[in-house]
Amino acid sequence: MITVMTLDVTTTRVYKPLVSPAKRSFTFAISDELKALLQEVRRREGIPEAEQIRRGLRLWFESKGYRFEEQDSPKAERKRVAARKRS
Repeated sequence: MITVMTLDVTTTRVYKPLVSPAKRSFTFAISDELKALLQEVRRREGIPEAEQIRRGLRLWFESKGYRFEEQDSPKAERKRVAARKRS
């Protein structure tokens, strides 16, 4: 979804969502204890809280018998921009 906001007659700004189109954002509450544990893992291992939650969900679904295709990290999917030729 792209939000268009007209600031005046001649200026229009377009704001793109921060989440990849392949991923959707969710909001849910967790206990203070879970939040503290997520933060501790981030501090020790450098794994962001959102990635920890994604990994945990994947493990939970796999324990229920669901299988997922292996996916590369979002950074690996990005195409590199060709270098400009200097004159």
